[in-house]
Amino acid sequence: MESCKSRICLTCDGWTTCTSHCYYALTSHFTDDDWKLHSLLLNFRRFPPPHDGESEKVFSITLDNASSNVRMVEKLKRDLHSSSPLPLDGNSVTKLRKIVKYVDSSDFRLINFEKAKNDRGLESKEWDTIQNICDFLEPFYHIFKLFSCSKYPTSNLYLYCIVCLEKVLTESHTDPSDAVRMMATPMWKNFDKYWSDHSMVLSFALTLDPRFKITYLTNLYFMLYVPTAV
Repeated sequence: MESCKSRICLTCDGWTTCTSHCYYALTSHFTDDDWKLHSLLLNFRRFPPPHDGESEKVFSITLDNASSNVRMVEKLKRDLHSSSPLPLDGNSVTKLRKIVKYVDSSDFRLINFEKAKNDRGLESKEWDTIQNICDFLEPFYHIFKLFSCSKYPTSNLYLYCIVCLEKVLTESHTDPSDAVRMMATPMWKNFDKYWSDHSMVLSFALTLDPRFKITYLTNLYFMLYVPTAV
């Protein structure tokens, strides 16, 4: 973890045995330089009462909704932020989630919200930015889910998905959203580094997929490289 260059996310959860003994587990989650996800159990120990809520790379910490965790989170934010600035000053998207949940709970509220916004001539710049970011990240989310499954082969999907991501990142250079372009620049650098070392064997697996076959691979390599590459 000391050599990890990325931020570290923590998950903390309490557990009570059948004999009413309380325990707490602390788990860390982070990616290495090869973007491989690691999960490490940092501590598992008895947590005797009282449960009153009385490290520098922490990015986030996930807890359950026990009320005693509120004070602990506030103290963690103060302590961690004093030693190393936290992303977004340690604030989450809770406010946005509450607003969306309230407005989207009925058509009546949604209509009134839209009317109030228009009556006051408010622009939805922040909302548009969030929507642009979500649209940009959506293909990555779907491809991640596709490769995370263990009940079907994925080698035949490797090249197709990589090319889809390459297309998304290429188009992001001309995206009208500044936020998307800022996100895409470092993502493209990492993608370009790994694409140069992509697996040719996995590319051949694409030809065994009846949806693509050799024709797709030939056309794809013709677009990516010179015609003599196939």
